[in-house]
Amino acid sequence: CDDRLLPGGLARVKTTYESESRPWIVSACRWLDPDGNRLGDQTAAPSWTTASILSCLGWNCMPHIAMFFEPGFHHALGDLNERFTYAPDYEIACRALAAGHRFSRMAEPVSAAMRHGSNLSMQRRPDHEAELSEIQRMYGPSSRVLQAWNRYLLKLWLNGANPRWFWGKHGGKSAVEAHQPHPLESP
Repeated sequence: CDDRLLPGGLARVKTTYESESRPWIVSACRWLDPDGNRLGDQTAAPSWTTASILSCLGWNCMPHIAMFFEPGFHHALGDLNERFTYAPDYEIACRALAAGHRFSRMAEPVSAAMRHGSNLSMQRRPDHEAELSEIQRMYGPSSRVLQAWNRYLLKLWLNGANPRWFWGKHGGKSAVEAHQPHPLESP
């Protein structure tokens, strides 16, 4: 993977574990271009996120590199579901939330992910779309109205919490080079 921890990141994760005593942490994430240049930071998911809300978004706003599980919690929760090629991190985040486990939220990024266009999670092929749909069926509401409500509630929050990305996406001047996917946008 092209993911990396930022200097001092693990120490900040340790401090958060010790001060908040929750079994998992979700931090903000820094996005990098293929040359390692900073594209921007994605804020951590809101603490009110539930499995139902997250599963309806249609992509994981909790990047795998920004989720930290205590070993005992990971053991109790279970391994990544190997049926999922593209979205095992999305499924395990929904699984943790569905089991009632709240996460500690870290506003600052402690890790970075490289966006080079061929990232597996960015490949929106039919088999990837099928995985995302399965996650929504597993963890989301059956009502189409509630699905739409959950999706747009989280999208509204993400856009508001990441204004540079939102205005870059809608204002004609992209926050990311044209050949790169937006840091918070699934293709």
